[in-house]
Amino acid sequence: MRLLLFGTGRFYQRHKAELAAVLQGDEIIGFVDNRAREIGWFEEKPVYLPENLPKLVFDRIILMSASHHEMRAQLLSLCIPEEKIFFFEQHVT
Repeated sequence: MRLLLFGTGRFYQRHKAELAAVLQGDEIIGFVDNRAREIGWFEEKPVYLPENLPKLVFDRIILMSASHHEMRAQLLSLCIPEEKIFFFEQHVT
């Protein structure tokens, strides 16, 4: 599965080992962040602005933030299909 991770901050840092343990063949193709222009690349992966997501090919976006409800609303407003949006907790359980 081709994954995007939305969030590069403290929540991601606290949970990245846990996420890595369950990926099992999934590929992280990049990160999504509202500060993508400032960040550019993160952990050797490109960082995309949310508004650029409709141009990308991916299977899931994993929300890596305690503010995941706001992230979800932002993605839905960009017409990202709800079935592609997962909270971190949904992906690791």
